[in-house]
Amino acid sequence: KTFSTYLGEVTSVDINRQGTLLLSGSKDNSNRLWDLRLDKPVHRYKGHQNTSKNFVRTSFGPSESLILGGSEDGFVYLWDAQTENIVQTMGWCGGGV
Repeated sequence: KTFSTYLGEVTSVDINRQGTLLLSGSKDNSNRLWDLRLDKPVHRYKGHQNTSKNFVRTSFGPSESLILGGSEDGFVYLWDAQTENIVQTMGWCGGGV
């Protein structure tokens, strides 16, 4: 399958344990959660800045209730998977994470 709602290059993907959700990170400063049964995005997690030329990495948290994202903007974000709210931001003084 091909998904094409991004404005930037996709740099990371992760699939949940059940194989029903795909999490993707992109150089458009966002991470998206896709429902593979419906073939559409169901959540968008924003926070990263100036990643158009930088790597973005995303993954599910251990319980899949959190979404983790890190990039060369020097920050790691934790989002609530359902509400899309940022739960925590962690800075990195040395550059990318």
